Amino acid sequence: MTLTEQWLLLVAVGLSTLSGIGVFLHGAREGRIDRSLFSLSTEVVLALTAGLTGFYLARHWALDEGLTFICVLAASNNGREVLATLKSKIIDGIDMMLTNKKDGS
Repeated sequence: MTLTEQWLLLVAVGLSTLSGIGVFLHGAREGRIDRSLFSLSTEVVLALTAGLTGFYLARHWALDEGLTFICVLAASNNGREVLATLKSKIIDGIDMMLTNKKDGS
């Protein structure tokens, strides 16, 4: 990983962390999220996971830095939805692989 890639990754981690804090504060203000350290850490971890997923997908698709950070922000601000979608896609893929194995044997 080059120095430029490391700086981009560091910026992505920072943006994702700020997004997680923002989601927590917005949810706490609306009453959707209880105001506790556990809830804050949960939102930050979700945002980091989703943001880094967006970062690596954008880098895999060879998007420029601006579009990469848009992907990071969009993913980290909608962390729960992004991770739920990824989870269902992964489960569908595993199910399809297992179904094909059973049909092929």
